[in-house]
Amino acid sequence: MLSSGAKTGFCFWDNYRYGSTAPAYYHPDTTSACELDSNGSVPMGMSVGWGDEYPSTIAYQYIDISGLPNGNYKVTLVADPHQHFTEAREDNNGSWAWINITRKGVTILSSGSGV
Repeated sequence: MLSSGAKTGFCFWDNYRYGSTAPAYYHPDTTSACELDSNGSVPMGMSVGWGDEYPSTIAYQYIDISGLPNGNYKVTLVADPHQHFTEAREDNNGSWAWINITRKGVTILSSGSGV
């Protein structure tokens, strides 16, 4: 491992459609997502066919690549690696991307799910 990110948790909900025909279930317009309920729980989640996308301007949505030489690198991500959240499936929490770093910037060469 050459570097790691410092992503902190945020409330997550359905805000990006990945092919679902169902309406968003977990969304601040339709639920009390990310608000403390009277029973002490915080409703949030991800529905099948929906994703949770953040803009790059939110803190810690990056990996520091300063000092890495130009070349190709594989970036991997595992959500909930310590299984703090109860999920219907625990085997689909990873993704990866091959990137190319040059002095002009970073290019995504390919990406996929699984680690």
